Amino acid sequence: GNGASIMTDDERGFQPVNLEDKVALIVGGASDTGEELAVSFAERDMDVAIIFFHERHERAASIRDAVEELGRRCLLIHGEGEDAENDNAFARWAMKRILTTLGRLDVYVNVSDRPFALFSGDVDATQPEALGTAFLPRFPIMKEALDQIVG
Repeated sequence: GNGASIMTDDERGFQPVNLEDKVALIVGGASDTGEELAVSFAERDMDVAIIFFHERHERAASIRDAVEELGRRCLLIHGEGEDAENDNAFARWAMKRILTTLGRLDVYVNVSDRPFALFSGDVDATQPEALGTAFLPRFPIMKEALDQIVG
């Protein structure tokens, strides 16, 4: 070949991240992907908060049970109503509940059936929050989470 070699993680200096006793938030977590993530985090000794929307209570409860069977805590937060995903007050309330119940937040994952929303002429492009919710579903929740993780 061209003389290039593949370096291992050790050669690059990558160190495994200790996830023990960390807390992950999975937004839209009452789904197959959300369950896989929640169980994977619990297997790595993490607690999990799941924000779910629509009427997925039974699905969310079964995921909580799977996490708790692994000896970890799982907080379920239901976002009611069509606008909960992009509601600033709901995002602040949910974050307060996560911090009060689980004590911290270290990882944020958004499991969405739509990676982005289409821009519409109804969005006021001079308002960053309006742009955020237009292009990034669940922007207020992401903002609250990142404020906790990054500081």
